[in-house]
Amino acid sequence: MLFACLFLPTLRVCGDPMAPIQFPPTYGLYLGGIAVAVIGFATLHRTRESWFVVLMTLYITSILTYIALWIGADAGAGVGLVLGAGFLALLVYLVRKAWAASWSERAIAGGCVAHAVVALGWSALLAFDPEGMWGATVSLGAASLMVFAAGGYLGREQTEARKRFEEPIPMPEARIVS
Repeated sequence: MLFACLFLPTLRVCGDPMAPIQFPPTYGLYLGGIAVAVIGFATLHRTRESWFVVLMTLYITSILTYIALWIGADAGAGVGLVLGAGFLALLVYLVRKAWAASWSERAIAGGCVAHAVVALGWSALLAFDPEGMWGATVSLGAASLMVFAAGGYLGREQTEARKRFEEPIPMPEARIVS
């Protein structure tokens, strides 16, 4: 549902309605909603791990893009371009490391909760802005539902981890050989 909000009029800028699709640095936030949805419906751990890496890739890309644009705006376009190329190499390295890692269910659930909280904060900023439009309210509702669902997923994983920890270790079996 959060992905659909990418195309809704969210904020009035200079009197014109704007949708998040018109501002590429926010794509990661809305596309992350797809990753969280796939993680939520996936039955295989490997599928959840893969989409968790996709979610992390979206965040790393967004953060590095913001940094390159910010420094490039102050230091010049050439510096921003060189920094962007270096960040691209860093992104490839980090994604390869994340792909090779083994992620626990608790880490994946925590990542989903973190994304949901960030999406909720972003949507709240837009929804309560005086220039906010109805798309921001829909986005706030979608992010609220995602926080609820991701929180349930994390709570279930915490409970399962506690159960695994509390289970007694089976005693070794003794066999008599004659």
